[in-house]
Amino acid sequence: MKILCWNLGAAYGRWCDDPSLHERAWHWIAAVDPDLAFLQETRPPEWVRARWEVLTLPYRFWASALVARSGASLRPAVLPAGSSLEREGSYFATAELDLADGGKLVASSVHASPRVAAPWRHAGYDPVSIARESVGVPWCNDVAFAGFRELVAGRRFLLAGDWNTSRSLDADGVPARDGQEFFERVAAAGWTELSLDADGREGKTWYGSTNPRVCQLDHIFADAQTAASFRSFRIEPWPVEAQGLSDHAPLILEVELEMAVAAASAQPG
Repeated sequence: MKILCWNLGAAYGRWCDDPSLHERAWHWIAAVDPDLAFLQETRPPEWVRARWEVLTLPYRFWASALVARSGASLRPAVLPAGSSLEREGSYFATAELDLADGGKLVASSVHASPRVAAPWRHAGYDPVSIARESVGVPWCNDVAFAGFRELVAGRRFLLAGDWNTSRSLDADGVPARDGQEFFERVAAAGWTELSLDADGREGKTWYGSTNPRVCQLDHIFADAQTAASFRSFRIEPWPVEAQGLSDHAPLILEVELEMAVAAASAQPG
């Protein structure tokens, strides 16, 4: 299965103001032809829905989206009523997929806003317990982690998107304590990151002009069973560096999984 994760940048700047850039980004996605795509800051064009299964929650300007091959069982996940995940609305697109081996997979396209979480976001949680010690107050990615940790406990999952945190402050690997602490908690929860290089290092996915750091804000997490199917991973800078189609670079992951699809629409995965 080929998996794409990409923040298309349609919330701000020229990617919001120039629809042709967003259209070209979607045509690049079509050329990559992923089996499953986790997308953020996007407005899926109408032609996309004729080609793929597309899940977004209701939105006005942009949303996160899950995109799967035609015929895949992309069912909206049942989120706990009143939970932090439900309150995030279109920032997350969460579904349950049937796998060809008879298993089920929770998949969510995640966009964790890069700011301190407003109280309504973490209602129901003790803010001290979900905040990182190095930060002191919960950020939106802390709330997302807390919510998804509960949702995927004991289940197979892929959680991919713009988590707005990284382990390092720069290309030399100077540690970012808040980022290090986030990933320590992720690992303690049994999540495996599939979006690192062969040496376990982050790369560059963030190209925004407001932050000159060389850092990776986008990450893909899986349970141990799903992580065992890992084949390859790479960051693809071409759409950003050569075409300027977003301020994030796409992530491309391959795993030895196959989605169950309707017989008439079945395609190799």
